[in-house]
Amino acid sequence: MTVPGFPNLFILYGPNTNLGHNSVVMMIEAQARYILHAIQILRSGETKSLEVKADVMRRFNERLQKSASKTVWTGNCRSWYKNDSGKVVNNWPQPSWLYLWKTRRLRRKDFVES
Repeated sequence: MTVPGFPNLFILYGPNTNLGHNSVVMMIEAQARYILHAIQILRSGETKSLEVKADVMRRFNERLQKSASKTVWTGNCRSWYKNDSGKVVNNWPQPSWLYLWKTRRLRRKDFVES
């Protein structure tokens, strides 16, 4: 939902949000809660911007791709699940309850604040 280099940018239904086993509505609702938490922090006046740390995003993506590597989505075929280099960019490869848990609140230590 966030990208380094773009403070205060939050993305709904971005990379690795799609599901093959549950409702994407649930995923978007989880994202909306997460983003609302960020907005509450910004509106409090404690900080003017939130930008995810590059190393946090890198580690998250590494773990996500490791999980994806255990799925059929990374098989030797062309599909809309992955990009030309084989990286799964569309589907969430872990249980949906884990997505809800990971997005239950914004972890401020994962962000640069200014």
